[in-house]
Amino acid sequence: MTSEFKFKRWVALTCFALLSLNVLVSFFLIRNPQLAKSNGIMHRYKLYMLPGPFFKEENIRSVSIFQVQFRDADKGWGNWIFPDKISFHEYQHNYGRYDKLKQSDFERHLARALAVRVVKDSVINYQNFEEFKEVNHYLRDQYAPANTDSVHLLFTVKWVKLAGKQTHIDTLFNISYKQD
Repeated sequence: MTSEFKFKRWVALTCFALLSLNVLVSFFLIRNPQLAKSNGIMHRYKLYMLPGPFFKEENIRSVSIFQVQFRDADKGWGNWIFPDKISFHEYQHNYGRYDKLKQSDFERHLARALAVRVVKDSVINYQNFEEFKEVNHYLRDQYAPANTDSVHLLFTVKWVKLAGKQTHIDTLFNISYKQD
């Protein structure tokens, strides 16, 4: 073995060891964030080396809430359901179910697309919107009970102002219609 090969091998192994140590310490700090508060070295490590934070409360500006209610012909209106949250909670309980995360994203996309269209063109003639037809078709196939005769859709946005810790809720659409 030449000295150049030994040096390259030493550099590669050192880089691999440092990268592994970084991943290990990062995982440890993510799982135990209180450790960074009590230890000055770990605090600086978290501040400069740890990836993220990905979700900090002060970065949240708004929360979209899509709710659906189905009316059974015999029993009346059922409870409100939150389609995107149902799928997301299923994903949180089993991280192997990546399809549930994608389903939650898709359901959120459908609701937001309809909200954008309603805000842009008003709620008049909403049943002619392609976005509405897509939402209606999806909800009928995925969530509607067998005897559903009516549907109620509600999409709100909760705006958060952190300076005064105030919230403001906007209703972007509130639609009830007979199921076809």
